[in-house]
Amino acid sequence: MTQSIWRDYYVDLSAYLTDGAAVYEIRKGATVLYTGRAVERPDGSCDVRVNDVCAAFLSSALPDVETLGFTADDSLVDFALYVGGSKVEDIGLYRDWSYDRQWEPYTGGVSSAPVRRVADTRMPILQSRLKTATVSVDVRGTTSSVSVTGPGVIAVPATGAEGTVTIGSDVWAVKDTCRRYALYYVNAYGGWDQFVLEAGAETQEYARDTVEHDYDNNDGLAPGTVVYRSETTRSWTLRTGILTDEEAAQMYHLGNSVQAYLYDMEQDEWHPVVMTQASWSPRRYRMGKQRVELTLGCRLAQEEVRR
Repeated sequence: MTQSIWRDYYVDLSAYLTDGAAVYEIRKGATVLYTGRAVERPDGSCDVRVNDVCAAFLSSALPDVETLGFTADDSLVDFALYVGGSKVEDIGLYRDWSYDRQWEPYTGGVSSAPVRRVADTRMPILQSRLKTATVSVDVRGTTSSVSVTGPGVIAVPATGAEGTVTIGSDVWAVKDTCRRYALYYVNAYGGWDQFVLEAGAETQEYARDTVEHDYDNNDGLAPGTVVYRSETTRSWTLRTGILTDEEAAQMYHLGNSVQAYLYDMEQDEWHPVVMTQASWSPRRYRMGKQRVELTLGCRLAQEEVRR
């Protein structure tokens, strides 16, 4: 059975008890990832919830974006629970934290859920997959087949020109947007998506740690205060532009992402970032009707320290 990581998954170990307890292992292939001990309850039952343990071993790494192709990842892992060297149960879990009871990404095999299928000519396009398949990719009229060998990401490099990109059944409009930033993020279903931002501005904050030294007043160049550590915090304020009602309803995938990169298309630089805030602003258009714009905040997920 394969299911979302957010759903509780229990394994009954009551048949494997020795002196009121069972020592078990969770493995990925031949590798032991975790060893635990389950104790019999007063009513004689003994089950363990394994999805919390397995969550730490699921990941969605940013793929190679320079080459058209597929990069495998661990967004879905086939675990197995063993007791005493014998397999008790196979456990397939994938990195879906959506708590969405109406949709299972594994059913369709695609965990990407882009808010808007528009890309800039300078940015790559990503689509996350969960199942083995041969996927047709069309880039501005040139079609090729990409072999998907399991969970991972299909990457289409920047086209450099306007047109369309089709990955499977998803069609992207590629435009010269004249925008600077695009946000790449892991959505609530565990797949990679991207969004071209309407505007963005960077700020830098500085923090300094100092120590006071004795100094000779006769020496005009002798410092009394010495900076022994200086840290720069880089952050960005980003705007999505006007969103439709449908797009606005899907923005939780972006604003609440736990893994994101800000791509500076002008400088061709990737920045790992932490999403820090999201706020809505109503905008009027067409005979007084309203749409909303989302303002996002993020900061660099790395230290920039000088000593």
